[in-house]
Amino acid sequence: MNALIKEIQHSPLLWMLVFVPIVLATELLAPSAHTALFVLAVLAIIPLAALLSHATESVAEKTGDAVGGLLNATLGNLTELIIALAALQAGEYMLVKASIAGAIVTNSLFMLGASFLLGGLRYRTQEFNRAGGRLHAALLLMATIALITPAAVANLDLAQGASVTQKLSTGLAVLLIVAYGLSLLFSLKTHKDLFVSEDHGEKAAETLPTGVAVGTLIAVTVMVALVSEIFVGSVQKAGETLGMSPAFIGFIVVALVGGAAEMAVAFSAARKNRLDMSVGIALGSASQIALFVAPVLVLLSYVIGPKPMDLQFWPGAIVMVLIATITACFITNSGRSAWFIGALLLFIYLIFAIVVGYCIFGLLVEAAVPHLLPENAFTTYVGEAARAGVFVIWFYLIWRIADAIRGIYGPRSALYLEFTPAWRIVLDVTAAFMLAAFCFAVLYLYIVRIQGPGAFSTELDLGEALYFSIVTMTTTGYGDISPRSGLAKFVVSAQILFGFLYTVLFFSIFAGLAGRRRSA
Repeated sequence: MNALIKEIQHSPLLWMLVFVPIVLATELLAPSAHTALFVLAVLAIIPLAALLSHATESVAEKTGDAVGGLLNATLGNLTELIIALAALQAGEYMLVKASIAGAIVTNSLFMLGASFLLGGLRYRTQEFNRAGGRLHAALLLMATIALITPAAVANLDLAQGASVTQKLSTGLAVLLIVAYGLSLLFSLKTHKDLFVSEDHGEKAAETLPTGVAVGTLIAVTVMVALVSEIFVGSVQKAGETLGMSPAFIGFIVVALVGGAAEMAVAFSAARKNRLDMSVGIALGSASQIALFVAPVLVLLSYVIGPKPMDLQFWPGAIVMVLIATITACFITNSGRSAWFIGALLLFIYLIFAIVVGYCIFGLLVEAAVPHLLPENAFTTYVGEAARAGVFVIWFYLIWRIADAIRGIYGPRSALYLEFTPAWRIVLDVTAAFMLAAFCFAVLYLYIVRIQGPGAFSTELDLGEALYFSIVTMTTTGYGDISPRSGLAKFVVSAQILFGFLYTVLFFSIFAGLAGRRRSA
């Protein structure tokens, strides 16, 4: 227990565990505050995922990467299963199917790609067990074929129609569960020697005792289940308030939030050159979703759902799952990876994310891209100037990120090093401040789009939204523009708190720098 307390004390990310009792109390005191519950639930799941990550790594030290990856994938998918069960009971079948397809695509593209990228930034090339990767890729391919079949039969002109699709889905569900059980028998019993990990990675500097780690896993899993139920109860109403479709919520939001725990472990393992564990978590989780979670949901729909659920997905979801599966088959064939392979996987995922959430990403692009022929209104010119300034800030931040990555392998940029440490801090803090102000301005425009001009006391374009964002973040508050709707007031309050904390952080950094100068 002392080791666990020490881990929490020395990890600032785990300090966010304070949001767990806050979200539970908010659920009891203000159950109708769906947007606030949605945000608090996300903030609570993040530290729980980090704690689950550390406990799983501790267990994996004793069991090996193969079993550790399976353990983490199972516990990570428990979150998706709980979320899907709550949606299933409410009859939100579109949300359930979107979360299934989203989890498969997110795990096999985003999680695997980010693991390759993070590991590749530290090591030139990395190797992993091809047998494990090929097994999970083959299971995914089989599951994808099973998902295609109900959609193909549904388009046939059959007399029984939906009845045939439902019976076929039930039979496929049983078949997929049997196939998944046989895959576990194959990889963990009869041919486990093929999946032994090579000892080429870094070991954890300090791990929790096995008893403490197992107890932490159980406790955190229960807490994740409780917070996930709150998340499900608020995500639908919050999605309506924020203008997000059920497909976007399931495919992107639920998949990312639900998989946060296993992502944390996979990314950490990749940075330690333990890519066998990262690949096992990413593809193992995807195959477990396709071969176990989805079929179990079909069978449980007969018990807890308003009506039985089938495995007929919309065509776009099947295409994205199929592309993700084929990509995983190609990637795992070589048994080696580099950072650029991870970048390619992330680009494919971003393409899918933009397609599913085109309305949200479209507004960001619309606000960020300057119009070459602005209208005559003065505020429009202010908006164009703001867009041009944002492009400069984006360019500077991209240059800084590229320079930081370059510093991992060699010397930093001579241009950046010419500045004194004080000026470096001023440039970085100013650029980050303006970027945050711009993001809040885009968020205000999005609120106006989904709630109408009545969300604020006056109509907003980008120039006025950016002006209001800067005034709000500096807590100046002239009062000429004020929020009217509940969502607008919540976002403005969050920005005021963000601006206050950002200012405190800025002055604390400068004070520390000045103190070091005086002592020198």
